[in-house]
Amino acid sequence: MKNLLRALVMSAAVLVAAACASASGSSRKAAAEPVTVEVSNQNRRDVRVYVVRGGTSVRLGTVVSGRTATFTYRGMSAGQSETLQVGADVIGGDARYTSGSVRVAPGERVALRVEDLIQSSSISVRRP
Repeated sequence: MKNLLRALVMSAAVLVAAACASASGSSRKAAAEPVTVEVSNQNRRDVRVYVVRGGTSVRLGTVVSGRTATFTYRGMSAGQSETLQVGADVIGGDARYTSGSVRVAPGERVALRVEDLIQSSSISVRRP
């Protein structure tokens, strides 16, 4: 009887260990290569830059008037291209630009040119 109980306990321990090992292995995601967002601000004012993915906005940072800044967006899934929008808000004003949807893959470069007339701003995707 003791041997049967000991065998059951050992079997249960092996099953639990195997379940934990497979669960932790499956929850690990391969890290996706980030997307580079380069912003050239030709507007008279500084702008806040953000990425919109799946309805969620993620702020990347601020670009001073007349300057270019490069940001890294790490919100991509590994090995998959996704649809994003990139936007800019004028600081101290109500002007806003949000690009149309663009398809971007990990490792690609998105270039946003913010114009003085913000509605004339443009976006492009550069493949590596």
